Amino acid sequence: MKLYLSSEGIPDINVFQEFIGKKVEDIKFGLVFHAKDYKPAPEREAKLEEAITYFTNFGITVEVIDLFDTESLDNLHTYDVIWFNGGNTFYLGWTIAESGTKKLLDYIFNENVVYAGDSAGAVMAGPVIDKYGIADDPDVAPYIVTEGLKYIDLGLLPHWGSEEYAAVLGGIEKSFNDDGYETIRLSDNGYLLIENGHIVDKKF
Repeated sequence: MKLYLSSEGIPDINVFQEFIGKKVEDIKFGLVFHAKDYKPAPEREAKLEEAITYFTNFGITVEVIDLFDTESLDNLHTYDVIWFNGGNTFYLGWTIAESGTKKLLDYIFNENVVYAGDSAGAVMAGPVIDKYGIADDPDVAPYIVTEGLKYIDLGLLPHWGSEEYAAVLGGIEKSFNDDGYETIRLSDNGYLLIENGHIVDKKF
């Protein structure tokens, strides 16, 4: 399993394409945007267009994946990368649970598809998400899911050093550490590359 995790987007496109093993224009790239589905439709659509433009500016062709759509699910195995965008961690957790896609995701990411994500999409790869309740509002989700995808056994702390999250990240880190989890602080320029359970590159 390969994972590309960041605080915010792709800080270094050369590192990204080397990790994927293809030039950006050849990468089949799927975007999961459900972490922002709780927002009012006009705001969500504006954010989606913003995200598509961001990735397109690197030369990446973006296809949006709907985890509730059968046709989208049938094609998941054809992607090189599936990117889970930032937003509300709890809404993303609810989406995966409600769509019943956990086993399918486990399968494709254990084959040859790279799991990638930033912010909420990155922390979703971890063991638990309940500790992020002081950063994200759990109540936006129809019901609360407390577990992550468990692809890594680390508590990620995205946006470390940012003014917006300075007041809460220390508490999240302490909660992870109190429960025996190792934590990694990621600045907005940081990324973490993991392959077969081992960190192969990092920038904090």
